[in-house]
Amino acid sequence: MVRRKRFEKLPLQAHFYPMPGAAFIEDSEHRLSLFGAQALGVASLQPGWIEVMLDRRLNQDDGRGLFQVL
Repeated sequence: MVRRKRFEKLPLQAHFYPMPGAAFIEDSEHRLSLFGAQALGVASLQPGWIEVMLDRRLNQDDGRGLFQVL
């Protein structure tokens, strides 16, 4: 796995990286490993955070927020 650095001058989307199988965050005492069954996008935007982005492509609404008003 590759250690990633955060650069403040880059936009938010530049901090998401592909996660084909696994990702982790750790400190001196703990480690959190995340395993995915499909390719996802992952970022750690602040210390102790891990954000996962799932891209869903559907041909019809499945009732799980596809046409939800924001």
